[in-house]
Amino acid sequence: MSALHGLHIVLTRPAGQAEALAERIQAAGGEVLSLPLLAIAPPSNPIHAGVLHAQLAHADVVIFISPNAVRMALAVLPAPDWSPESRLVAIGQGTARALHEAGFSHVLIPREGADSEAVLALPELQHLAGQRILLVRGEGGRELLATALSERGAMVEHAVVYRRVALSPDMVALRQQGVLTFVITSSEALRILINAAREKDDAAWLRAQNFVFAHPRIAEQAKTHGLNRGIMAASPDDAAVFAALLRCAQPEGESS
Repeated sequence: MSALHGLHIVLTRPAGQAEALAERIQAAGGEVLSLPLLAIAPPSNPIHAGVLHAQLAHADVVIFISPNAVRMALAVLPAPDWSPESRLVAIGQGTARALHEAGFSHVLIPREGADSEAVLALPELQHLAGQRILLVRGEGGRELLATALSERGAMVEHAVVYRRVALSPDMVALRQQGVLTFVITSSEALRILINAAREKDDAAWLRAQNFVFAHPRIAEQAKTHGLNRGIMAASPDDAAVFAALLRCAQPEGESS
């Protein structure tokens, strides 16, 4: 029997960002429901290519906080126009992969983790007096990285290249699918799902579903809403999520 036979897996990443994982799940016998909870769009105040070019040219270090940051920056300014002098830092493997696919071979990546804390632990970012750091990011999000880098003496700038748009799911249609396993890779996606299940029956149904969370912070947020049937993936990377799904398929699968 295929490893994921019997699992109905809901992939909640933005459209166009879960195809490889979906194919892997289907090859292992799982069923996939594509349910993007977020869309990625240009920011409310779009950044001009000339501004981004100047920011990249003047930065000593450029930190990309997500694969979307890489993709949307490339949509504004093609890779050949980027400054070759800056050190590029990726917040995790997925972000590093997006940079590598764009032709950048020298990318600094945390050894473990895929969040602000992991980036801040990099030895190369401990002593930053006088360094100019550019954070390529989306609208909103945590300020931990910018605050900590500033405290270390860096001059921090922001290049806001995208925003997330909520896509509320149809709870009636979802409930008709039976028992589902949701893959949740962002706190924002989880909030959208929880907000869509405000009705008592929807909330009760959601608490009975299974979850794979890509970060402990997401799992903690879920628990505050009674979503306790979840396990942790080591990272948001496809390989880590797939490994967690294999654990879900085991009768003795762990719970977080």
